[in-house]
Amino acid sequence: MFAYYSLPSANVTISGSTMTINPSANLPAGTVYYVNISSGAIKDAANNNFVGNAYASTWRFTTASAADVTPPSITSFSPVNNATGVALGSNLVAIQLGDYRKQRIYCSLYLN
Repeated sequence: MFAYYSLPSANVTISGSTMTINPSANLPAGTVYYVNISSGAIKDAANNNFVGNAYASTWRFTTASAADVTPPSITSFSPVNNATGVALGSNLVAIQLGDYRKQRIYCSLYLN
């Protein structure tokens, strides 16, 4: 169980016809959850009890995957490192694992 709230609770608010559950901590990434609401936990304006949803399949969801925090890396160069006889009109190519995003890229070319 990730969390349990009994009403009244600062983590559960009801406004009109909307009930909001605000967990006290962020839900971990890539995790399957289900929400159970007990029979009678909430009532309507006519004092009728909610029948409950005690099944894991009634309100089930999976949180998003963790954000990618791996920095880009160059996996190959053309011409290769220490190449000789490179044609004068050659393009210089760096290939990265993954996709480049449109960003400002600073490159410097030095004579050795």
